Amino acid sequence: MPANDGQPDTWYMLITPESDGQITASWHALQYDVEDSINKMRQAGLNTPYAEALKTGYWPSTDILPPAEQSATGKPLNLSPLRISAGIL
Repeated sequence: MPANDGQPDTWYMLITPESDGQITASWHALQYDVEDSINKMRQAGLNTPYAEALKTGYWPSTDILPPAEQSATGKPLNLSPLRISAGIL
């Protein structure tokens, strides 16, 4: 699913162990063939509002989200890398 930010991209997290014993988590946008994905969903009988969400980048069910999440609709993600101590995992 897109991030509800109006972009059709999805995201993945890369977890990298560092030489100092820390771990860095970073998030990256992943572009994919949206139309092909929508067509495959429909061919599989999954012609739901979520197929349209792949194209628009907006979730169809924001009405059930908490107010803070609802207000984030359409705002671009700004995800900075996160460094944590490997010892707390």
